[in-house]
Amino acid sequence: MQLSFVIGNGVSRKKQPLEKLKSHGTVYTCNYAATEIPCDHAVAVDRGMLFDLLSQYSTDYTLWSRKKWCDVLKHSTPVYPLPEQLYPPVTRWDAERHWGSGAHAVWKAAEDGADIVVLIGFDLWNKGTNNNVYANRDHYSTNPVDPRCWVYQLQQIFQRHPNTSFVSIQPASWKTPDEWKELENFSTDTYRNLWDWLG
Repeated sequence: MQLSFVIGNGVSRKKQPLEKLKSHGTVYTCNYAATEIPCDHAVAVDRGMLFDLLSQYSTDYTLWSRKKWCDVLKHSTPVYPLPEQLYPPVTRWDAERHWGSGAHAVWKAAEDGADIVVLIGFDLWNKGTNNNVYANRDHYSTNPVDPRCWVYQLQQIFQRHPNTSFVSIQPASWKTPDEWKELENFSTDTYRNLWDWLG
C-alpha cells in the first residue's frame, strides 16, 4: 500500500507532530511548510514564494512549481514543472492558473500513484479571518480566502482519481462540503485516530 500525506497550512494542524509522518509514507508540503516539516516534495506556485525558498532556505526535498517559473529560473537547485493543464477546463477554476499549491500537491500525490492520500491542514472554512498558519508572512494575504475554489478543485481531484482514497484529518466539528458527501473515495477522520493508526 502506497501512503501519502499532503500538508496544507490550515491552523488545525498546529501542535501536531507532523515530523513523524515521513517514516510512514511520502510527504508533500506547500510553500513555507517545507521549511518546517520533513518532506519528500514541496509545491510552491507563487513566484515570490518559490524564490524565497530557494534563496533563504536549504532544500532537501524535490521542489515543484509552475513551468513558466522553471523556465526563467536560474538556480543551482533544480525546480521541476507542474502540469500546465491538469484536464480540459470547463470553468475558470479548472484553469491551472487558478490552482494553488495545496490543490496541486493533492493532485500530484494522486498522480504519483498513492493508494491513500491523507490531507492534513486543509481546513477550508474561516470565520472572517485568514486561517492560514503563515497568514502574516510574505506572499500571503491577511484577508480570508473564499474556499469555494478549493472545494471545487479538490472535488475534481477526488472524482478524477476514483481508485485513490482521500482522507481529510479534521476536528470532529468540521463540516464536510455538501459537494463531497456522496463521493465514495472521500472520508474524514480525527488526529487521534491518525496517530493511533500510525502507531
